[in-house]
Amino acid sequence: MKNELELKLKKLFKTKERPQVRVILNEYGDLASNVLFIAAKENKKEPKKIWDEFKDEVEKRLAKNFEKIEFVNGYLNFHLKKDLLFKTFKIAVKKPKQISLSNFGHKQKVIVEFLSANPTGPLHLGNGRNAVLGEVISRVLKKTGFSVFKEYYNNNRGRQIKILGLSALSFLKLPTENENELYKGKYLEELVNKNKGLCFKFKDQPEYLGYLLSKKILEFYIKPTLKSLGIKFDNFFSERSLYSSLDKEVLQKIKRHTYKKDGALWLKLETKDEVLIKSDGEPTYFLSDIIYHYHKFVKRNFKYGINILGADHLDHGRRLKEALKILGIKENKLKFIIYQLVYVKKFEKILKMSKRKGDIIFLDDLIKEVGPDPIKFYFVFHPPETHLTFDLELAKKKTEENLYWYVVYTGARLESILKKFGKISKKEIDVKKCWEIFKDNKQFIEILKRIYFWKEILIEVAKSLQVQILPQYIVETCKKINNFYESEKIIEKDRSKTYQKLPAIIALVNFLKEAFDTLNIEFKEKV
Repeated sequence: MKNELELKLKKLFKTKERPQVRVILNEYGDLASNVLFIAAKENKKEPKKIWDEFKDEVEKRLAKNFEKIEFVNGYLNFHLKKDLLFKTFKIAVKKPKQISLSNFGHKQKVIVEFLSANPTGPLHLGNGRNAVLGEVISRVLKKTGFSVFKEYYNNNRGRQIKILGLSALSFLKLPTENENELYKGKYLEELVNKNKGLCFKFKDQPEYLGYLLSKKILEFYIKPTLKSLGIKFDNFFSERSLYSSLDKEVLQKIKRHTYKKDGALWLKLETKDEVLIKSDGEPTYFLSDIIYHYHKFVKRNFKYGINILGADHLDHGRRLKEALKILGIKENKLKFIIYQLVYVKKFEKILKMSKRKGDIIFLDDLIKEVGPDPIKFYFVFHPPETHLTFDLELAKKKTEENLYWYVVYTGARLESILKKFGKISKKEIDVKKCWEIFKDNKQFIEILKRIYFWKEILIEVAKSLQVQILPQYIVETCKKINNFYESEKIIEKDRSKTYQKLPAIIALVNFLKEAFDTLNIEFKEKV
């Protein structure tokens, strides 16, 4: 609706600039537009004068969807017709999947590359935020009509893999190099003890040994954690596979932008030159990234790519975009979601983490303590670019203070009503009768508006990649649902009267199930 309304307003007011329409959902209206400010600026008139000139025409052309259009402080505010809300109610009861689905993406191919943690150990806190963000944005894009491909880029070659091999040898008391950089931790000791034969066999080939161990880490440590989080990738892409013929093809295409210095091959960029091949002949991570994205956009023909990156990779991402331009890959094809660190708070203490010392808070440990769903909920509740403190004790509370528990409790509370009546046949569900009971109930109408705009909210997230909008919207909707529940007597002594009200409960339950599915959290019948 927002998109359609923006286009209609642009045409009606004959503005050069496209106006914006946003959801407001308050006493002033349901949608608001800045079209009068744009028209006033272009025509050098006051917004009120513009409105007086166009009022009749606008109301005539837009009467189909809005019962009232009013001028408020320069903005045009729009009030939805109840007919639309009745249709929304009917869909929520009978075809709930349609609450979310739109064709905004027109089946354009999008590759979402996320997590991509080095396969040198189990997943930790920071990896968790990356994984949860990537999964939610993938679900949003699917619901809004994109063809989505989820990929894990497996960094299974290079320095960190060699360090893994050397770390394994160190556990066996074999002589190694790079002592200060070795990985530590019980997981590695466990891995080495299970694979001593392998370690001794390839003790003179630490990089290859690291590669073999990384395969086991991916299979037996990383993938099971992903399964616990309900995350399934379409593909695990091997970095090693890039270095067959594709590396030569890419180097040839960017040759005129490269130069040699101190025995290394460099790529000339406007921001900061980057080494592609080191003086010892080893390709850098930057070269791998260029080749990998060339493979995404040129060889596999993805329309867009989204990468979830830690804040420390932001500059790398900017220079990568610059390098891809040399290959003819436009800057707008690749978007980044940048996220900050996660801290864990237990009571009043922030738990510290050090990879090198082996003091790591693994994601599995967090899942065992609080379960996967509170993690998924809170990891997307705040903007990705802000630091996140995950409060262990709060996540376990069964009170309204714990917003995860609050939204899950809201669903379980409604579900308990339906459970009292057992299986309800389609014949017993009379949406029209229920509508007659609640169509003048202000609280119920407010909730239906929020269900109606859920599709628009998903499109907004698909455009902005600001996933925190979703859990915050769900919390606010649950507050309204609970207010409605507490003020409206659903269960009547007369069973037939209760049956007439049940479609309202079914609609709310179906919406919450659909909303929770978007966040990849489970709808619980009991809490």
